[in-house]
Amino acid sequence: MRSTVLLIITLFLFSCANSRKGELPVTPQEKEIHRSGSYFNLDEFQIYADEYSRASAELLALELNKLDYNADRIISFDDPMEDHSINLLIDTSLSSTSAYYELTIKKDFVLIKGAGKEGLIQGVYTLIQLIPRSSGIDDQKLACVFIKGY
Repeated sequence: MRSTVLLIITLFLFSCANSRKGELPVTPQEKEIHRSGSYFNLDEFQIYADEYSRASAELLALELNKLDYNADRIISFDDPMEDHSINLLIDTSLSSTSAYYELTIKKDFVLIKGAGKEGLIQGVYTLIQLIPRSSGIDDQKLACVFIKGY
């Protein structure tokens, strides 16, 4: 029993020592990240999607509902973005790599842009991993960040 506890403590300390400072707990690992000190509040929001990103928006709504957020309605994308909104769109001018995405979380809105459908899905899952409830924390605040990845 004592050796098991010692092994667990050693593994924990080893894993903590090997994590890179500033790294977010998301998979795949982001390529670029910028943080700010404010938060997007998840207590009330709407999901907006253009016609090409509707399937990804439905995936996001499904994942958010699993976390007990009411995300049953998807509205056609509108620009400029509305306050308290999560917005999805495909922008092929971002990169020639269809898996490329940009996730922007600001105080008033969230924007997920993908160079293709694959990138948009990567951005959706990155967002889900950043939501505190996905880690078992009952918090409505989502830290504001800008992430580029693929």
